[in-house]
Amino acid sequence: MREGELKTTDELDAIFFGRGVSYDKPIIVSCGSGVTAAVVLLALATLDVPNVKLYDGAWSEWGARADLPVEPVK
Repeated sequence: MREGELKTTDELDAIFFGRGVSYDKPIIVSCGSGVTAAVVLLALATLDVPNVKLYDGAWSEWGARADLPVEPVK
């Protein structure tokens, strides 16, 4: 964001494309607490990307549960 504004749709599209995001597949956004991921969700919604979900529990919920898988980064 620049001073409280999202980037243009062209800029957003270039960012997602540059990171290999495919709009043809379901997208789940998440982060440490759910706040940052909400901005990513907003950016994708601005682009009218279908099939996007926010996991609002985020890592703080997932990592606290013993019944869910966690794999360390290698």
